[in-house]
Amino acid sequence: MAGIAETKRLVPWKDFVFSSTMKKDGKHELAARVKMTEADLKKLAELDAKKLANEKPVQLSARDLKGHKVMGANDKGLAEVDDVVLDVLAGRVNYVVFGKGGFLELGEKHYPVPFAKLMLTREANGDLRVATKLDKAMLEKAPEFDPDHWDKMLHVEWVQNLYTHFGCETYWPSARPTPAG
Repeated sequence: MAGIAETKRLVPWKDFVFSSTMKKDGKHELAARVKMTEADLKKLAELDAKKLANEKPVQLSARDLKGHKVMGANDKGLAEVDDVVLDVLAGRVNYVVFGKGGFLELGEKHYPVPFAKLMLTREANGDLRVATKLDKAMLEKAPEFDPDHWDKMLHVEWVQNLYTHFGCETYWPSARPTPAG
């Protein structure tokens, strides 16, 4: 309706339902919907952007991370955050994609890193600081990341290999339960 301001609400992750469909070009399209009635949505707290700007929130949007410089071992610039990959079923960040080198994204190398390897803090002035104890050599030995073939990087086996490389425990069970019957 014209003239009505959009109200932003904080919706809990558990109240989203995700589905994936295959498009004609062979790529997956993710859709999200909220499993709440309009009345339930209106009961949720409104997002107060002015209040959040004055606080130093623990929560971030993926947009806040993207393009951020990552400080590596010895407090040197290591890479930039290119993307954040979510596990929508578990409601967690699966891994972060670092980008390094190249010009205008030509020749840039991409390195996937488990989110657990990042340290996010706020500087005294409120600026976000993204750091890791990793160095260039560890990144370069990581499982190959190909941004043109996302479907490969979404397989559990590939992500398991990534977590193993960086010495991280997965947040999902290592053994899948055997179906009953």
